[in-house]
Amino acid sequence: MMEVVSNTYDRYCYSNGECHCDWRINIYNCEEENTAYIINLLNIASSAIVLVIGLKLLHYRVAVKGHPYFDTSDVKGWLRPKPVEVMLFSLNIYNFLRLWSSVVLVADWFPGNIVVRQFLYEIPWPFGYGAFALYLIGIAQTLADTHRVISTGWLPSPLIVDIIGTSIFLAPFIFNQPTIFISGYLATKNIPMAEMVIRFHYLIWAIHCVALTVTVLLAGLRLVRILTAHLDNIRIGRRYDSIRVAIFKIRAVMLCIVVCLGMFACMLASYGILRHLILTSTVGNMALSAVWMLLGPVTTFCVEIAVASSPRLSSAIRLGTSSSINLRDDTDSVSSQDSLLGNDEDHPKKDNNRLVDVEAGDMSMGSVSTKLQKRDHHHSSPISRIADDF
Repeated sequence: MMEVVSNTYDRYCYSNGECHCDWRINIYNCEEENTAYIINLLNIASSAIVLVIGLKLLHYRVAVKGHPYFDTSDVKGWLRPKPVEVMLFSLNIYNFLRLWSSVVLVADWFPGNIVVRQFLYEIPWPFGYGAFALYLIGIAQTLADTHRVISTGWLPSPLIVDIIGTSIFLAPFIFNQPTIFISGYLATKNIPMAEMVIRFHYLIWAIHCVALTVTVLLAGLRLVRILTAHLDNIRIGRRYDSIRVAIFKIRAVMLCIVVCLGMFACMLASYGILRHLILTSTVGNMALSAVWMLLGPVTTFCVEIAVASSPRLSSAIRLGTSSSINLRDDTDSVSSQDSLLGNDEDHPKKDNNRLVDVEAGDMSMGSVSTKLQKRDHHHSSPISRIADDF
């Protein structure tokens, strides 16, 4: 059995001269050097791609479509994030920081400075986690809004949503970030204690991920059930189609979040429990590294596709092709459709027997529609706002 002759926290070396790196903070002078280098290059490229897409989507929703980042209307609750906008914003920060951390490793900046290296690797994760936590808050606040409109049974109050949502969002910053500096400092003084702290750090992260996974799943399924039941009361038309697309988006984003956080929870728990065994196995070390490093950009891309799944939005960012949708205007639903799309001043007169062809992605009324959306958004019902919010 080979004996460890050198342990510098970021690298294990054995008596036969074989060394293994902790790929989070060092990728050179070890068995994993070439593979870790390629993985980091892939992370740089994939993070850059999803960052560009995310910025494009965010620009369209905020600058073109007129969506704010937070709901400033006269509603209860102190934390009212717009679910998609704040999620995209936080994911953009996450992917930029992930890109930067890989650049630092590839360029071998701050060599030997474990505190800085570890901080640069760890600081993006609360933003990625926070993106999904803010999306959860947006879903939960939407559930609270629908309580007085169409839902039966218990739903969370705005105060409960604020307390739970804020706690989930801030937990990684409060409990995990300090351990990064503590373990980094101890790595120069007491390596066994530093390893114990970092194990604890990742086990706490696993708990965060499990808690958020379960909460998102429960809140998302409840909102989907409410919206699905509401569709039974709507005749076919633009409002029906918009809410149906919103349901698809919520399901798709929820699936991405649950799969991503579930996988991370497993990897985090494995690293926390089996850190030494993983780092000293080249295959196991790099297998974990590849999934860990690339799962974030892949999940971000899937979320962005889900957000861009609306025909109009897909056309606007050129991720899809235009198509025509035949929509029937009913006398009972025209006013609600107008409120949803912000076109009540320019809508044609009601005609029960006429089919209206709407070109997907038609931006000819873009400036007028944006102004009307900004003006009417706060006055529309919770159900009408859902199609726009999601």
